Amino acid sequence: MKNLTLRLKVEMIDFNVVDSPPTNYEIASYQFCNVGTVQLIDDLYDLILKKKGDWVRLKSIKTPDRQEVDFLLMFTKSELSEEDNRLLKSIVKVCESYFTYHDLELNIEVDEQLSHLPSIDSMGNGMIVSAQMNGGNGLSEFLEKEFNNQGIDYTILRRQQERVDAGASGGMEHVLIHIAQWVLTSAAWDILKKSLNSEDISWLSFFRESRYEEKQFKRIRRSVAERTRVNEIDLILKDKIEDEKEVTIVFEVRGVAEGDITLICDHGGNIRDISNTVTS
Repeated sequence: MKNLTLRLKVEMIDFNVVDSPPTNYEIASYQFCNVGTVQLIDDLYDLILKKKGDWVRLKSIKTPDRQEVDFLLMFTKSELSEEDNRLLKSIVKVCESYFTYHDLELNIEVDEQLSHLPSIDSMGNGMIVSAQMNGGNGLSEFLEKEFNNQGIDYTILRRQQERVDAGASGGMEHVLIHIAQWVLTSAAWDILKKSLNSEDISWLSFFRESRYEEKQFKRIRRSVAERTRVNEIDLILKDKIEDEKEVTIVFEVRGVAEGDITLICDHGGNIRDISNTVTS
């Protein structure tokens, strides 16, 4: 079962106050089960942008069992006017009218995915690939095509996409992928990288790989859960970076929009440092 959560949020950015961080709050939230997400999200974004005119941002995070999408309605002021509030109500109405027209039923059941461990637990040893592009989207489709062409067994663990229309359009996409054990041979990995290098990938911000050892990862995650008092099944792998000296592991917490838990480990999986910026 895959759950889709949609949230409408207001983001306030006051350019008249120096070093004033953006603030945001939720005005509506909806949850669905087993619905097609791509067209739904594109349609809603276009409807919201048409209604508001400009200053709209989308943030989407997709894992094998869930997708969470935030539509951020941006205002460059510290306080909303009555007209702004009327606009917000009309945007909520447009979205809910879309749900009704397309017979989309809200899911009010308890999120069943919380009774299961993250899908990475059943994948075994392998490799984690972390890649990012700035300025647009389409990275996931590009990598999937390359992996399929090479016959590589892979699973997309997490896909983060951002899109913004605020005077000019822009975007970002980050993908975290698990690759099965066989590709860890240097020959197979060299073939894959040679294939990627044959393409024009100058738009890639980074493409990096690190080993994934299942037992070590589970031990680390269990330790993080104990230290942070976060349920282990709510710790979702967000990124993994490995160099000659250390390994950096980043977790996000399921259902929490802001903040991460970042670990610095040695190559034996021993935690040297932990930073928690998660806000409830």
